[in-house]
Amino acid sequence: MRGLGFRAAVGSFVLGVLAVGFVGCASKTHSKPVDASIIPKLAGKWTGSYVGTSGSPTPADMTIDANGNYRATIIASDITTTGKISVVDGQLVFNRTGRSGPSSDLNIASGTFDVQEGPGGSMQISGFGRDDRGPFSGSFTKRQQ
Repeated sequence: MRGLGFRAAVGSFVLGVLAVGFVGCASKTHSKPVDASIIPKLAGKWTGSYVGTSGSPTPADMTIDANGNYRATIIASDITTTGKISVVDGQLVFNRTGRSGPSSDLNIASGTFDVQEGPGGSMQISGFGRDDRGPFSGSFTKRQQ
């Protein structure tokens, strides 16, 4: 009987490790590598949503300048974050460097975006990140000027 419980515990542990590995690899997968020439194309106003640890999408807006500096506002909570988007090893990477609003402690965060360019100059970015509160994600569409 004791052997059966041990096998179940080891089996659960192995499945957990595999699941974590799969999720970690999946979050690093992008449709295609990018280079630094994409950064100026991201400049403009974006609208979309942010999903934090609650798991519920919250409306958000983001503005990106031609150098990759961004300012994002989570509308319902009136939280604003700032940071920098850059390209590292073919991936679009963001690093949050500032935060204001309720609970305005500086939660440094980083993550990756995937960019998709569509017809007529439309663009979408979506990605995953992590800060000291846990994982989060975001998805944005560039507003046409």
